[in-house]
Amino acid sequence: MVNKHLAPLLYHAKENGNDRQIYTFAKLFTQLTFPPDKDHPFETRNDMYRYLQAHKRACLREGVMSAFMGVLIEPLEHASRDETNSKDIEKIELMLTLFINLFKLPSKEDALRGAINFVEAQMLQRELVSAAHRERLLDTILYITQNIKTCESLNLKVLEVWCAIVHGRDPTRLARSEEPVKAGQLLQQKKEEERRARFT
Repeated sequence: MVNKHLAPLLYHAKENGNDRQIYTFAKLFTQLTFPPDKDHPFETRNDMYRYLQAHKRACLREGVMSAFMGVLIEPLEHASRDETNSKDIEKIELMLTLFINLFKLPSKEDALRGAINFVEAQMLQRELVSAAHRERLLDTILYITQNIKTCESLNLKVLEVWCAIVHGRDPTRLARSEEPVKAGQLLQQKKEEERRARFT
């Protein structure tokens, strides 16, 4: 359902600049990427993980990560001017929760029991992190980390995102990335990109 319907609809909403629809789709993606609880309807845990991995993989489709970045632009602009409101915090918290869901690896216990191919899960995680990096989402999460005083209630969420990113990865490789972009530049660049996309 996500690959065939939600991802294309999200891309269409982004192309049409429909921020309200994009936010609604972000909520749906967040719910669909939560690990199912112990009362899941699947016959096996393997089926459960395949369902979850399929939803995560849909986020690699064209325009999806970019649309998620767009959700963060307005609340982070407010944060940069110390004008953050409860709606901004709600949006940032939602997107951080989505990134935790996307980047989180399955438990090694399930991998040892053969419920999931852990190497396959690691490869998907790396693809998702790379896609997030291309859309400057990692820079944005770093900005939230550095400016946490503007949204202190998000401390734990930010820590969970970074834990999910570095789990199963070599942190030194993450450190050897491009030269950091200043927060103001980053927000301005993404805003300009969004504006150009809407008028082309």
